[in-house]
Amino acid sequence: MLPDARIIVIDRSEDGTSAIVKDLGESLYVFDKPGKGAALMNGIELAEGTIVMTDADNSYPAEEIPKMLKLLENADIVIGSRYCKGGRLNGVPFMRKFTGLGYSILFRIFFGINDPQSGLKAFRKKSFERVLPIKESGFEWDSVFIAKSKRMGLKIVEHPIVFTDRGKNSNVGILRTTWSMWFNFVCLVLGLK
Repeated sequence: MLPDARIIVIDRSEDGTSAIVKDLGESLYVFDKPGKGAALMNGIELAEGTIVMTDADNSYPAEEIPKMLKLLENADIVIGSRYCKGGRLNGVPFMRKFTGLGYSILFRIFFGINDPQSGLKAFRKKSFERVLPIKESGFEWDSVFIAKSKRMGLKIVEHPIVFTDRGKNSNVGILRTTWSMWFNFVCLVLGLK
C-alpha cells in the first residue's frame, strides 16, 4: 500500500531536485518562502488523507514506507527513526552525527521521542491539523510538530530505519542550524512554542 498521489515541494533548494522532478514529468510546487518548514506546510496544505513526507535524495529508505503505513493504522504519527533500537546512520559526518545524537538524547529525555528530526514521517492530515499552528519555517519545524503532538496526546510510534547520507549539496549549515535547533529546543522545554 503506497500513497496514490505525490506532491513534490521544493523551497528554492539548489540540489538538483527540480530538474529531476521535471525530467520525470511530475508536478512540482515551488514556494517563494524559503525553509524546510515553510515548504512542508505548503505541501501539507495541498494534501489530503494520509501524508508521507521524505527527502528527495533517497537518504531515507522508501522500502520502509509500507511498514510505516501499516503501523499508522494504530497510531497518529509514525517516524522513520534513525535513533531508536534497530535504526542507524550510514556515511554521516562526525560533527553532524554528534550534534544529531546529542539533540536526540535530550529530546527523548524531555519528550519521549528518539528522532523528532527524521525526514521520514507518516501521519494523517486530521492529526496534523490538531497541532496547528506551527509557525517555524526552518529545520526546527519537525521538533515543534512532534513536541506539540506529544502535548496533545497523539500516539507517536517510531519505526527503525537505516539513514544513508548522500552528502551532495546539503543545505544544512551545521553551525547555523545547530544554534537554531538548540534555541528552539529550550523554547520547547519551557513551553514557549
